[in-house]
Amino acid sequence: MSGKQLFISLIVLFIFFSFKGSQEARKPGREAPSPGDSLNPAVSTNGMVSTAHPLATKAGLDILK
Repeated sequence: MSGKQLFISLIVLFIFFSFKGSQEARKPGREAPSPGDSLNPAVSTNGMVSTAHPLATKAGLDILK
């Protein structure tokens, strides 16, 4: 490989890795709440359990009983 071919190959590799490294990995951002979402806490006078998982709801109900 001549010096000129080596130089051109190195330039091509440099450009390739420059573009490859400039692409950021996009992190998933927090989605904006939809209009139907409530941002206020739920309040009850008789006791209430509100969870995202059925087992957590059962545990909360057992504690309230």
